[in-house]
Amino acid sequence: MEEPFIGSEALKAGVLTRHELRTRFVAVHHDVYVTKGTRPTAVLRAKACWLRSRRRGVLAGFSASALHGARWIDSRVPAYIIDSNRRSARGPTRTAVDLACKLPEDDALAAIDALARAARLKVADIAVAAEQHRSRRGIKQARASIALVDPGAVIRVTARDTEGGVLSRVARAWASRAEEPRPRPLPPKTQGP
Repeated sequence: MEEPFIGSEALKAGVLTRHELRTRFVAVHHDVYVTKGTRPTAVLRAKACWLRSRRRGVLAGFSASALHGARWIDSRVPAYIIDSNRRSARGPTRTAVDLACKLPEDDALAAIDALARAARLKVADIAVAAEQHRSRRGIKQARASIALVDPGAVIRVTARDTEGGVLSRVARAWASRAEEPRPRPLPPKTQGP
């Protein structure tokens, strides 16, 4: 069982005994377990948090982004759940707006680029979703961040001066893995005299 599960449900169904639950699994939330030794990931944390809400919470932010397939989300980031509802996660466009509103611009760009690439979002769709939340806190910052989103960006680097001001931004991407630069082999060593 690599996926998180509700311990009381597993006991009730007869899938596990109490002894097996105590010895082979570890609780990550109250009554939510994973196999001992399982490495936490952003997706695992999101699923476990959703199970803790008894499948009624709505995942948002990095948690929703991870479930939509975004890569490079730090596994140490705690899961974020906002209220009770029947959906398990916000849609990808709304998640992009959430990230743009809450995170500093550089962090938001990296997160939204990854989400847009994974969920195949268009920048125009994210901008429309932002317009639907005109009165939301942080929406002005979000619009500025969304205008800079590049779903094809693989590497995003921001150079700053000593006061923290932005000097330049670089986003690099390749149309396909075949176009990615390959490391050149080192020339063979020559024997010295």
